[in-house]
Amino acid sequence: MPCACCLQEGTVQLAVVFERPGIDERESFLEAGSQLLVAVVAPGHVLAQEQNLAVREELLAEQRQIMVGSGRPQGADPRMVLSRRFWLTDSYQATLELVLAGLGWAYLPQPLVQPLIASGAVTEVRFNNMTSRLRLWVDLIWMKSQPLGLGARRYLERMRQVFRDEPPRA
Repeated sequence: MPCACCLQEGTVQLAVVFERPGIDERESFLEAGSQLLVAVVAPGHVLAQEQNLAVREELLAEQRQIMVGSGRPQGADPRMVLSRRFWLTDSYQATLELVLAGLGWAYLPQPLVQPLIASGAVTEVRFNNMTSRLRLWVDLIWMKSQPLGLGARRYLERMRQVFRDEPPRA
């Protein structure tokens, strides 16, 4: 996870990351909200051809999945890996470009893909055994051992104030 690595190296004081399995005892965190991810594919992809029928798990496992990760297989979030073959990218924009090129399917943020679904540029994949949408919580994280600068402290204070008034929602 690139953001968490920069945090541990001390090159950044705060990072915004999706929730991760387990807790790193070196870090503190503040839950900041959630993001809905939607499974999408280009209209010409084999998974789009299956839309009249829900996509079977066996077919999904054989299709390339494109996902944001740190560049090594362990860098992918295990909750999101559904295919035997996958490519890792460094951003959602890069992932989207590969999906648009018809090179695989991906879970992408709903605000990014909703206009593309509406226009027909991508198709939402429908799975036959589970939802094709995944909600992940978003956390602000920082290292317990590193003092926060004024800007980071004020940002966290402001976020806590916002969350007291209106807690993060799913």
